[in-house]
Amino acid sequence: MKKLLGHVIAGSLTDGFIIRINPTTDLEDIKTGKFVSIIGRQHTFFSLITDLKLEVTHSDILLFPPSPQEKLLQSFLKQHDIYATATLKPMLMLKKDEKPSPVKTIPSHFTTVYEATKKDVALIFDDEMDERKKYFNIGCPLDMDTPVCIDLERLTERSNGIFGKTGTGKTFLTRLILAGLIKNEKAVNLIFDMHSEYGLQARKESTQSFVKGLKTLFTDRVVIFSLDPASTRRRGGNPDVVITLSYQAIQVEDILSLQDELNLHATAVEAAYLIAAQYKND
Repeated sequence: MKKLLGHVIAGSLTDGFIIRINPTTDLEDIKTGKFVSIIGRQHTFFSLITDLKLEVTHSDILLFPPSPQEKLLQSFLKQHDIYATATLKPMLMLKKDEKPSPVKTIPSHFTTVYEATKKDVALIFDDEMDERKKYFNIGCPLDMDTPVCIDLERLTERSNGIFGKTGTGKTFLTRLILAGLIKNEKAVNLIFDMHSEYGLQARKESTQSFVKGLKTLFTDRVVIFSLDPASTRRRGGNPDVVITLSYQAIQVEDILSLQDELNLHATAVEAAYLIAAQYKND
C-alpha cells in the first residue's frame, strides 16, 4: 500500500515542485535523497527529495510556542497553521504502460505525492530477477531494500559520469560498477588510479577496515602498471608492468601544462623552447 506523503502546492519544471507534507506524517521519517512518486492524471513523476522546510501561516504564531503539555493546541496548529514543505526534483515521468521519459510537463495543484514503492523503483531501474535482460545491482535507495539496477549493455553505449560531494561514496560506486563491467566482460577499462583506490585494496571512508581492489577480485583480468614500483610495493602490491619515462619522452608542452603548479614565469617557458631547440632530444 502506498504511503501518502503530501500534496503539490507550487513549483516549476526548472526549480522543482513544492509539496505540503501531510500533518499526520512524522517529519523526522522524511530524509533528503528519498524517492517519491507524484501521481498525476496522466503521468507518474518519479522524483527525489532535495530539501525540507518548516512553514507557518502567520509569523505571530512563533511568538508564543505551545508547551509540550498543550497537545490539543499543538494538534490544532499542525492541522491549520504550522506545516512542513519538501522540495522535489523531478527525475523521470511515466505514462501508463509506457517507458520512462524525460520530464516535459508538470502536475497540477494538490496532486498527491506518495513514498516510492518497490514497484516504482523496479519500473525505473528494472528488476535484477528479470531473466530477459541482465542487470547489475549497485545498491538500494535510502530507507528501502529494493535494488537499483543498471543495464551494463546500455551503460557502455555512451559517456557517463559519477559526481557527488566528498564522502558520499563516489569511489565505492565507481569501483562497484567497474567490477560489474569486468565480471560480465562488457568493456575494457583503462583506469588512471591516482590515489591507488581501485587496483589494490583501499581503506574505507573514516574507518580502519579495507575493501578489496579489482586486482584482488579479478586476478587474471586486471593488470597493474606503475610509474613508481617501490611505492606500489610499500602499499602491499606488486606491479605487473613497470613504466619508465625517459627524459627524451618529455616535451615542452608537458612542462607547459604544469605551468601553474610549478609556478613558472613566462620567461621560463620561452627558455624551455630555446633549450629544446638547441639540444633536440638531449
